[in-house]
Amino acid sequence: MNCRIFYTVFTWGEYDVLYVAQDNASNTAECSFKVHVSREHCPQLEEPVNGVQACESWGPQLRYKACSIECRDGYEFSRPPAIFYTCAADGMWRPRLRNQLIFRYPQCTKSVPATRVMLMRVSYPGSSPCSEASRDALRMRLLASIHSINQKWDICSLTDINGCVGARVDVGCSDDFARSRRESPSFKVRVELPVKRDPVLNSVSGQKSKVVDVLQNEIINQGAFNLEKVLPNGRPDLTSFQLLDEFHCQSGQVTVDDVCDACTNYCLNDGVCKKNPVGYVECACKENFSGERCEVRFQPKSQRVAMITAGIGGIVAILVVIVIVIFMISFRFNRSEVDLAEKVQIDDLQQSNFLYGRPPIGDFLLI
Repeated sequence: MNCRIFYTVFTWGEYDVLYVAQDNASNTAECSFKVHVSREHCPQLEEPVNGVQACESWGPQLRYKACSIECRDGYEFSRPPAIFYTCAADGMWRPRLRNQLIFRYPQCTKSVPATRVMLMRVSYPGSSPCSEASRDALRMRLLASIHSINQKWDICSLTDINGCVGARVDVGCSDDFARSRRESPSFKVRVELPVKRDPVLNSVSGQKSKVVDVLQNEIINQGAFNLEKVLPNGRPDLTSFQLLDEFHCQSGQVTVDDVCDACTNYCLNDGVCKKNPVGYVECACKENFSGERCEVRFQPKSQRVAMITAGIGGIVAILVVIVIVIFMISFRFNRSEVDLAEKVQIDDLQQSNFLYGRPPIGDFLLI
């Protein structure tokens, strides 16, 4: 059987190896396997932030590992972690993010309830000019209607003598180009209303209901936003009505379902705190910034291209100058040789001018 051994040096990474054997009768056989080259096989992991880990060894010579994690009292994962994190033949911990160089557990954080906000949008076709006075009147009437709904259902998260704390009504004018100039522009209303968790209780009947259902019933069926009796532009276009249920957190926190988790690496330079697929909080940086907190600034691609182009232009200019200098030196050197040759030729002619060009031999006596 023939055997050829090729010596190859493997760097860090994963390789596919194939061996082919052949005997004198041209029979062949082959086998293949993977080679994993790493600095350290299944490196020791740090415990999750505000949490603990429990690990066991398994596999050949107990070289493989499997770990589970949990949070300490008063903390919790922003998203459920994997049941087990394992490390096997390739020496890498999984599950992990694609192209993640350093594996880290998801962190445990102290979560606080997020602020639940109902976001509503509706249009009021205009029958009067969209002036500031008209907008203010519509705004005040809508706040009063929200206060009436809250008195019946107690939906607002906080209240004071002025009504629902944090309630905000914005009234603007539409600028649709297609609308005729003879028509008055419509009023665009946007309402933000901080509300309680479900369910809420009717103060009169004791009926329980969801906040979304309460608002839809009061606005669409009961006409809570119909203000045509008190305002000339008070009849809403209910076909434009939209209702969104959102959860908001303060700066430096990230929203996970209905809770807020602290962003451990608080983002700088307008970076945004986000959760990656494995539940770890990290910063999503704006363009031209990088780093765990978006603290590193680098040049944009356009500037780098400009600098590279300028550098290449400078090098070309220097080469052109060098070529010109070499040409001038060479020209002056060649001119000096030509001048010297001309001088030597004149002297030779003067010395060989006797006897038709032959050099004089001996002394001549004139008679």
